[in-house]
Formats: sequence, structure tokens, C-alpha cells
Amino acid sequence: MLRTGHFPPTDAVAETVALLWFCADRPPDAAARGVAFGAMGFEYKIRFKVPPAFSHERLLRQLPDPAIPSSSWLEYEYRLEADGFYFLDNGKSAVASIAFRQLVDEALRHGDRVEIEEL
Repeated sequence: MLRTGHFPPTDAVAETVALLWFCADRPPDAAARGVAFGAMGFEYKIRFKVPPAFSHERLLRQLPDPAIPSSSWLEYEYRLEADGFYFLDNGKSAVASIAFRQLVDEALRHGDRVEIEEL
């Protein structure tokens, strides 16, 4: 399946790799798992002790909008997992940096130990 979109100005090699990624077959559940652009982005795990009744609805309202106007790209994606947040930065943008910092701050609200791992 071919997907098209806006490619930020890059060298020809990176643009070709991006196009090949869009053309590649992906598992049917890839989008549901939040990894639609995984090969293009930077993946992190923000590990912390997630409280049993943790709700991230308030956090969701505070995070910056990840949508890029006039594009199908997202600046970032995240999800709550049993051991913390999975974070996917699709381009090292200022918006993604703010969201990452807010997720780390949220993790620190629930304990004094947070581990950040680049995946």
C-alpha cells in the first residue's frame, strides 16, 4: 500500500528511505499499537510505578496537539502501558519535546524514580 504525505526537507537518501517505509507491508495491528511511523521516529520508554487506578485523562487534555496541519503526520504518539509510557517522537520537534517533558513530569508525580530508555 502506498501512502503519501509531506516530507520535511531532507537529503535524497532519507527521503527514499521514508518512501520505502511507507510502501512496506506492516502488520495489520501496527497502527493500533501506535507504531505506524516507528521506523521513522525515535522511540522511548518512560518507566515508572504506575498506580493501580491511574487515569491519564487530565494529562491527555494538557498535552499539545500532535497533529501537523495539512498532513497525516503526527509530531508524536504515546500510550500508557503497565510499566509506564511508550513515547514515539516522529521528528524531534518542539511540540514533541514539550509532550515528552510533560510525560516525564507526570511520571515523577507518582514516585521519585523514573527511567528513560531509548528503544
